Amino acid sequence: MKIFAGPGFRPLLIAALLSASHARAQAVPTAAKANDLSVFAGGSYSNPEYGPFYDKGISFGANLVEHLNRHVDPSLEARFNLTSGTDVNEKTALVGVRAQTTYHVLHPYGDFLIGGGNIKFNLSNGQSYTTNNSTVLSYGGGLDLDVYRQYQLKLDIQQQHWLLGDQPFQPWIAVVGVTYRFHFRDYNKQGDMRR
Repeated sequence: MKIFAGPGFRPLLIAALLSASHARAQAVPTAAKANDLSVFAGGSYSNPEYGPFYDKGISFGANLVEHLNRHVDPSLEARFNLTSGTDVNEKTALVGVRAQTTYHVLHPYGDFLIGGGNIKFNLSNGQSYTTNNSTVLSYGGGLDLDVYRQYQLKLDIQQQHWLLGDQPFQPWIAVVGVTYRFHFRDYNKQGDMRR
């Protein structure tokens, strides 16, 4: 047993203990936060880019946010817009990416979405061309403001680009609504990892 008592063994033992302690520390993240899911709905006011009138409608959707413990958190967003008016009715279903940050109770964000849209022309003169479908690109941003627990006030504006042939078609939509956030449980203790 004298082999373990020699002067060369002590540095090896210390290195092994430090290595095991370092590996254990890496296995448990400090203050790691899971994703959270938010859903939103609100009333919309839009310029349909067709006719002299503005339209009203509803917008609703969801966001899955990835918390990276950085200043900007990315998320995936799905959004649906339904507007109706005197001249046209417009529907869009969009998905895309969003980047958000937090400053106290304020959560500003920007997004880029793509999807499909349907426009229906409310013509009363018997014309046969009454609907059209299009790919829709949308970008914009907004602000979620903490109000009470998991509820937030949403203020949002989106600029859309419909690909309807040679004619540029660029309606915009402003939304005032409510966001509800489902917080998944955080874990920051070693015991949480085993549950």
